[in-house]
Amino acid sequence: MRNLLFIASLLLLASCSSNEYEAEDQLYACLEKKAQKEGFNLDNEVEKLESAFIKAGLLKSDSGEDKIAYFKKVIEKGQISLPHGSFDTYKNVQKVFFQWSDCKNGLDDELYQGSRIKRLQDAVNESIAKGTISPVAGAQALLDQLTAEDLEHPFFRTLTLVFLASMLEKDTSYIRSIPKKLKNVPPAPVVDPKDITTIAVNDSNRLTFNGEFINPDEITVQLVPILKQFEENDEQHIRIQVKQNTTYKLFAKIHSSIEAAHQEVLNYFSQIEHKKSFKQLTEEEQNELKKKHPARVVEGKPD
Repeated sequence: MRNLLFIASLLLLASCSSNEYEAEDQLYACLEKKAQKEGFNLDNEVEKLESAFIKAGLLKSDSGEDKIAYFKKVIEKGQISLPHGSFDTYKNVQKVFFQWSDCKNGLDDELYQGSRIKRLQDAVNESIAKGTISPVAGAQALLDQLTAEDLEHPFFRTLTLVFLASMLEKDTSYIRSIPKKLKNVPPAPVVDPKDITTIAVNDSNRLTFNGEFINPDEITVQLVPILKQFEENDEQHIRIQVKQNTTYKLFAKIHSSIEAAHQEVLNYFSQIEHKKSFKQLTEEEQNELKKKHPARVVEGKPD
């Protein structure tokens, strides 16, 4: 009888241990299904994105310990970056990952309340409430709430590659340094003023588009017809002029809006030239279309 009780105890302990990440297991399984609906395998895209981070020297390896080192580097330098050529992969992973809140609705509430992701979310929400959310604050929250072992779980592995860039908000999804960190920005090229579309922010964090005040949500709509006129060998470009006190959220909103407008333009020309969406093109076709219909951006040094 004692032997039976002992075996039962071992099985119970093993069950508890195997379910240590039960909430995160369920969340990731849900995300995998969402990725399949988008037409790609989430594991493969995460692997591809992580490999790009390693190749670029941002991560030394795929280990949890090296992700910890990455967070510390973000805190030290006060900025984040994305490996060259990985933006499309990043957007795929980001688009799916931030549907985790939808997946959360399918979790048992008690299970979620005791999970690591709930503790992390609480820490991030606390930073937001204090007005301190930033890549640095996000990295610190990750260090405070997660271990190296946690970061090797598929859910947190994926989170590592997109969280600091996106900060849980659509309008902070563009991977850039905070404005005050920009240094040695080259001067804008001398071109005909009619070829320059200027997006500027004043000292009061109000946005202007070619000298006219606009709402940040209007940037994409304003840019689409302008970007349709950009050609490979002309000098048309978008000039961004911010201030030292420009908020990170507004700075990122400008860039994410430019990206959204460019994607809309690429889709427009893809339908005309290839009779299918930009996403359905081969990598070679996409690169050729981007070359023919660029979105040139010049940043003025912050005043």
